[in-house]
Order: sequence, then structure tokens, then C-alpha cells
Amino acid sequence: GRQWKFALQVLEVGSQWSVEATLVGFNAAISACEVCREWQHALHILGACSVHKFKPDVVTCSATISACQMGGQPEYALELLAQMRKRYLVPNAVTYSAVMKACMAA
Repeated sequence: GRQWKFALQVLEVGSQWSVEATLVGFNAAISACEVCREWQHALHILGACSVHKFKPDVVTCSATISACQMGGQPEYALELLAQMRKRYLVPNAVTYSAVMKACMAA
């Protein structure tokens, strides 16, 4: 249940030690939040990507949508899907599956 906290700590410690953050690291942290149903933290990490000059990709957005799905937040899942289209990111099967599961659980 503490995976997401550990993932966030790794990101923070890395920045303190001047270890360059990567989009892969952010994606891993979002996935950890998904597993623990910490959708708010997943959204926060998604927002932090731009602070670090990263453009979220399909994996980033899909993982965040999955976190929202696991957290019972279909409105955020749908909003993220719409944002993907605005960013010209092509949703994949994982993306659509998470959105559909979020809407079915609502």
C-alpha cells in the first residue's frame, strides 16, 4: 500500500542528488499510484511532468487514466482522454479500456 509514497520519494531524492528525472520515472510513479488507488497523486505527478519540461506521452496519460479508473473517477478519466486528443496523442487499447472501465463502474 505504500508503493506510491516510495515512488514519490525516489523522484524527490533523485532531484536532490541532481539525478536527472526522466519521463519513464514519472510514468513509473504514476503506475505506482494507480496500483494503490491514489488518483489525486497520479494527477499531481502528471502536472509535474510539465514543470520538468516533459511532454506526457500515451503511456503517461494512459497510466493516469487507469489511476482515475481505479480510484472511481470517471469524469477525470474522460477529461484526460479529451486532453490527449487536444495534444494529438493517439489513445491505445489500454487507454480506451481504462476509460470504459471507469465509466462502467460509475
